[in-house]
Formats: sequence, structure tokens, C-alpha cells
Amino acid sequence: DEMDYRASCKRFCDDIDQRLEKVTAGTAERAIWELFQNAGDVARESANGKKAYIRMTLTPTEFSFAHKGKPFTYDTLNSLVKQVSSQSKENDEEATGQYGTGFVTTHSFGKVLSITSSMEKPFLEGKYIDVDDFIIDRSYTNKQDFYEKMPAQLANVKGLAIHAPVTTVAREWTVLRYNLSTAVGNN
Repeated sequence: DEMDYRASCKRFCDDIDQRLEKVTAGTAERAIWELFQNAGDVARESANGKKAYIRMTLTPTEFSFAHKGKPFTYDTLNSLVKQVSSQSKENDEEATGQYGTGFVTTHSFGKVLSITSSMEKPFLEGKYIDVDDFIIDRSYTNKQDFYEKMPAQLANVKGLAIHAPVTTVAREWTVLRYNLSTAVGNN
């Protein structure tokens, strides 16, 4: 029900908040390693011949990390929003792994990131949805503000899955763009 859903979102937010408290500007070195490791993991699971293809761009306002790999699924995009592993279905609150504990270190680049990629259309094999600048926002002025953002972001994932146009071609690159003005130490 709605109360359980809101309580779950609050737990996810509290967990993310605790992890963000440990992120410092010096965490960026580990964050790069996490992004490379994730790109390597995705490459091993994709048709790229187990090679990870990576592209990084730095401008005065943005850090962009792109890699070739497989599209998101509904579960993996939801897991990224909740900052839990997409590999554990039973107990999301304690999950680690892909998009789990390590990924939060990438917020040393910015607490607001946008994702451009593809997502598999649920229940339609070989069909995809274009994900254009999907925002994950971990910036907030107070906890209540943060508690309200997560359900909205999860609703956006659901909206994509249900309403976005379908295509037969997945995008080649997944691009994560971090807004540097929201980096740890800048707010």
C-alpha cells in the first residue's frame, strides 16, 4: 500500500544519505574506478566481445562518463534510483553490488546526474525505449525534500516503461552526466 511504499522510499533515502555523508571530494579517485568496473562488468555481460569501451568528457560544468554495453532493464533503472543492487530481489535495503554501495561514490562528481541510454521494454523481447536525460537527483536542502524526490523518480521510470515510444534498436552508448555544480564540497 501507499504507506509501505513511502516507508520503503524513506529507508532508501536514509541509506543513500548515510552513504553520501562518507563521500568527499577525495572520493573521486575511487569513483572513477567504480565507473570503470561497472563498464567492465556490463561488457562481460554484453555482445562487445568482453571489451569495455569507455569515453570520458570534462567541461567546466559537467563530467560525462559513457560506456558501451547492454540496455537497462526496468529493474536495473529502478535499482539505480534506489541505490540498491539489481541482483537482489528479496531484500533491497541490504543489497550491494551493481549500482549498490560503490556507485554512490560517483556523487563526488555531482549529486545530480542525467542518464541517456536505452531500456528494454518490459515483456517485449527485442524492443527498447530511449532514455533521454533521465534525472537522478540526490541533492536536497532537507530530508523531507529528498523523501519526496525518490517516489517521483521511481514514477518516472514506470512512466518510461509504460508510455515511452518503442524502438527495435538499442542505443550503443550509456552516458552518465554529472552536474559539477552539485559535486560534494560545492553545496
